[in-house]
Amino acid sequence: MEFVRYLLLAAVLLAPSLAKAQACVGETAACVEQANRMVDEERIGEAVPLYRGACNRRDAEACRRLGALYALGRGVPQELPRAGTLFGLACDGGNLHGCLHLGLMHLSGRGVVEDPARGAALIERACQGDVPGACDHLARCYQEGLGVEADPARAATLRTRACQGGDISACVGQARALEESRPEESARLYRRACERREASACLRLGEMTRDGVGSARDPSAASVWFARACAGDVMEGCTELGLLHEDGRGVARDLDRAVQHYQRACDAGHLRGCSNLGRMVERGDGVPQDVARARGLYQRACDGGAHVGCANLGLLYEEGTGVERDPTRAATLYRQACEGDAPLGCTYLGALHEAGRGVPRDRAEAARLHGRACEAGVSVGCTALGVLRERGQGVTQDLPAASRLYAQACDRDDPYACVRLGRLYEGGRGVARDPAGASRLYLHACDAREPLGCTHLGLLYQAGEGVAHDDSEATALFRRACDADELRGCNSLGYMLERGRGVVQNLDRAVELYTRACDGGLLRGCNNLGYLHLRGDGVPQDAARAAALFRRACEGQNALGCNNLGTLHLQGTGVPADPTRAASLFAQSCDAGEGRGCYNLALLHRSGRGAPQDAARATELFARACQLDYEPACRR
Repeated sequence: MEFVRYLLLAAVLLAPSLAKAQACVGETAACVEQANRMVDEERIGEAVPLYRGACNRRDAEACRRLGALYALGRGVPQELPRAGTLFGLACDGGNLHGCLHLGLMHLSGRGVVEDPARGAALIERACQGDVPGACDHLARCYQEGLGVEADPARAATLRTRACQGGDISACVGQARALEESRPEESARLYRRACERREASACLRLGEMTRDGVGSARDPSAASVWFARACAGDVMEGCTELGLLHEDGRGVARDLDRAVQHYQRACDAGHLRGCSNLGRMVERGDGVPQDVARARGLYQRACDGGAHVGCANLGLLYEEGTGVERDPTRAATLYRQACEGDAPLGCTYLGALHEAGRGVPRDRAEAARLHGRACEAGVSVGCTALGVLRERGQGVTQDLPAASRLYAQACDRDDPYACVRLGRLYEGGRGVARDPAGASRLYLHACDAREPLGCTHLGLLYQAGEGVAHDDSEATALFRRACDADELRGCNSLGYMLERGRGVVQNLDRAVELYTRACDGGLLRGCNNLGYLHLRGDGVPQDAARAAALFRRACEGQNALGCNNLGTLHLQGTGVPADPTRAASLFAQSCDAGEGRGCYNLALLHRSGRGAPQDAARATELFARACQLDYEPACRR
């Protein structure tokens, strides 16, 4: 009866192509071997009649291979029900690979009736016959309770036995199951599989090594595993290797090689590679700058479901790069990324909610979005949430929590978070004061190409806080930051050149640097440039120009600028003398935390010039100025 059933099924399946099936003459094994060669040569249309003819003559392997073509839609229309029938014929004919394929279909219900118990039984039959991968799939059934009673111990035993027997897929499955409970053993199994040319294992081993899971974090070793994955045509490995070359982590920074890896991944259809390539093209890093091409790459990635492309495309619309600025469109793209597989979009959307651009201003929603990104492993999301925690914006102010978020992001390679954490340690805010610890964080950030870290480390060397006082080292760090367009570094370098500290005095260069900082929106630069104009150092003396610069700084909420402008109004230098206006400016400066403003306002209250004479108020202001570290007030 089984033979009759086989012939009836074969007749139903193969009758429409019976003429072509006659192409298989002689031994069916020879037909299958010939068809296999044709498939390898991508001559699938010629292979199909051979498989059909051999399957019609009860060659189980031919049925199994023909079923695989129908399952994949390769050379024939994708027809899962027909594939299931062919796998059933193969399995009935003793082909255990066919049993495995049919069992997997019954587990999912794709193309056949969903029947987990039947699926698990077929997979177990294949496992008992040592079909590669079968025991790993059976282990998954026991692990998840698919068609059998859940039994994690049985799952582990199956994977161990299969792995020891040389089934690499079982080693990978066992490694995956042990990632959380025994990461060191998991990494060992991934390494074993990788060394046996299982490229997917190389990829996961690279990710674990990069992130410090199961071993110390080692970007250099990770680059080796990613390179093996890439060589094994796992395109995600190429993309990850490109990231390391782009950032210079574990390998020499090489933008040309980063572009090559991203291009290879993109050409092979790995859309995150396309998005990363777009970023390089947008910036002109290692490739000619071409914003229109970058936009096309982002769009391709976004449309294909690689939502990091949506996030990058959103940045173009937010910033108006190569397109008309459109924050509403940016918000839509960020939301698409956030709800997809790119939590980076959540923190970008959160930033829009902080500023109220393209979406309603809502710092509580911003905090929620940053938290979502942080929980998904996005370091900049942790940093952004830390800033809100530090400032008490949208969430309750919590400096210890902010420090933990910064530490988490710093450990995940966000150098800006290291700077924020260093600032807390330097000031003893939410953590024990530790200038030396701050210096190490700033150094780490500086070496990771975060120029703000270089500036803050330079300030420590300038002050001799946490490190030995060294003006030459401070100047070198300020120059390094300024060369990377960090305006605070330019302003500080200008100060060193103005004073001749750690470098030969050069007032002309100081003027250039202060001007650059001021024009870039750094109000301290305006203040310092104002001093030079007031004194005539490196520029013609011009009190009116000094007053204009101090006014610009003050109007930008720079407390020292308000104090300086108040001093000019008190003296009538470059502006009309106006003690009352001076008192108002000193008050504005004092309220913003500038000790000199408090001190000067105290003097006016003591004398009654420009402000009511009030000795008690003067005493109160002197005390506040002292608390704000303005030393002359402490001697009052």
